[in-house]
Amino acid sequence: MTGSRSLTFSTSRRSTRRQGVRIVVWVLAALLAALVVLALTAGLLWTYAWAQLGGTELPSLAATGDGALGAGGATSPPGTTTVLVALTAPTADGDDAAEAAGTGPELAGPVALVQVGGVRDRDAAVILLPPELPVTVEGEAPMPLGQVHADGGVDLLLRTVVDYSEVDVDHVVTAATDALPRLVDLLGPVEICDDTCRTVGRADVEATIAAFTATGAPSPDVAAATLEIASVLGALGATIDPASLITSPFATRSAIELIGDDVTTDANLRGAALLPLGERLAAVGDVAVVTLPAVTNPDSGQLVVLPEQAATRFALLREGGVPTKTDEDDAAALLAAATVSVQNGTGTAGYAASLETQLAALGVRVVGTENAASFDVERTQVRFEATDPAAEAAAVLLAAELGDAELVPTDRAPSFEGEPVTVQVIGGADLDSGAPDGSEA
Repeated sequence: MTGSRSLTFSTSRRSTRRQGVRIVVWVLAALLAALVVLALTAGLLWTYAWAQLGGTELPSLAATGDGALGAGGATSPPGTTTVLVALTAPTADGDDAAEAAGTGPELAGPVALVQVGGVRDRDAAVILLPPELPVTVEGEAPMPLGQVHADGGVDLLLRTVVDYSEVDVDHVVTAATDALPRLVDLLGPVEICDDTCRTVGRADVEATIAAFTATGAPSPDVAAATLEIASVLGALGATIDPASLITSPFATRSAIELIGDDVTTDANLRGAALLPLGERLAAVGDVAVVTLPAVTNPDSGQLVVLPEQAATRFALLREGGVPTKTDEDDAAALLAAATVSVQNGTGTAGYAASLETQLAALGVRVVGTENAASFDVERTQVRFEATDPAAEAAAVLLAAELGDAELVPTDRAPSFEGEPVTVQVIGGADLDSGAPDGSEA
């Protein structure tokens, strides 16, 4: 009996141990299976991302030697990443064929040069180039930046922007205007915290995109919309990490499909390579947004860039730094640098001197006054040399300050006592409150 009890006790112990071993094996098998599933999921998603987010080969990004971009050689500070970002009209049937032919959809808003890193550390600087910006393309006559993209696609847009700004660009991203709202709808809503925290959904982002792309919108409104878009991108970047990609594979696949359909990148951002850029954008601190200093000629409808002030803007990205001047500072500096002569076009005594006083109050340097060739001028004229952008910009600003003055481009610079001046103002009856008497200015 004793031997029998001993045998029975020993068998029971072995059975318990075997059950414990089986449980451990089952747990390990389950863990290994889960790891295999996760690995397969990650691998499949990575492969799917590589296929869907293939990127576009842009020869201009790899140009070196004689083919390098920028008249004097494009540059950017060490340790920075500069991205050209453009919003386009929503994709439609036939756009793929157009892209294959080297053309692109219409630009829907300003082109942004976004730079992070370098001396700014986590901060970013953004310069906005309006689609109406006149640029010279490969020696041809100037055309609007938006037309460059429509005619030549992303690569020609990149080449033109780099030649114009001489800022070295690392990556290019173009997106349809509905891509970001749809992405927020898929992965959001997102929470944005500045002074306070707020939740942003698809409708909010659509309103922001509309403000960014509005034709003729004031610069402060466009800059504010740019900051909001940056905040939304940062919040999205913070939610898209490798763990979430694996744990939410269906949402990840949908996001990959959306981005693949509506977002175009250069080939260096192929597939999962977008993630590091997204993480860097998510970690951005303050964002300084500046618009290209320009005025619109109301007579021609053409955008006129303030050349010296624009060069200062681009130097921020070529050399590093944070913008401190405003559009008002740019206008004041342009007018202060201009030389202006004033002519009396009505014959009213003291009329030219009165205009001189009015212009001097604006910070304009009037070099002298004189009588016009005729006293029959009805509408005040502001004359400038047609091929001088700085002179045209100064003329546009002065005409606006004087009221509805007529802008008159000339073949050569106007002059006073044989010396060229930037702008010549001929006062007309529209601004003359006195009666003509035929006396001198």
